[in-house]
Amino acid sequence: MDLLVNEIVERFYALLWPMIRVSAFLLAAPFFSLRAVTVRIRVLLAALLTLMVYPLTEWPIIEPFSAPGLREMFNQVLIGTIMAVSRIWALGDVPGWLYAGIALANLLSAASLFAAIWKTPQALHD
Repeated sequence: MDLLVNEIVERFYALLWPMIRVSAFLLAAPFFSLRAVTVRIRVLLAALLTLMVYPLTEWPIIEPFSAPGLREMFNQVLIGTIMAVSRIWALGDVPGWLYAGIALANLLSAASLFAAIWKTPQALHD
């Protein structure tokens, strides 16, 4: 009985890493992060893609809540996000990302301007 439980735990640990990678990809990809795609569809799609990706390579068997496991979890999230961003660049959705970057830059410059305005009266009193 212990042998069966150990095998199940090892399979779960090995299946966890591609699931994290695929889930990060689906979360970062713009089409799958729309509100029209429900959470159930994303989870089902992540599970199906994980089952397709799982046999393609050897996945490490690491306990997820140990230090190496947390590092591996971060690596898988990073790889999945990079895959989604590279898909965006490859398909030519660069203007959307540039618009988002410009909007963020405008927000940050407005915030720094607002901070400068609020610091000015205080500087006058000093």
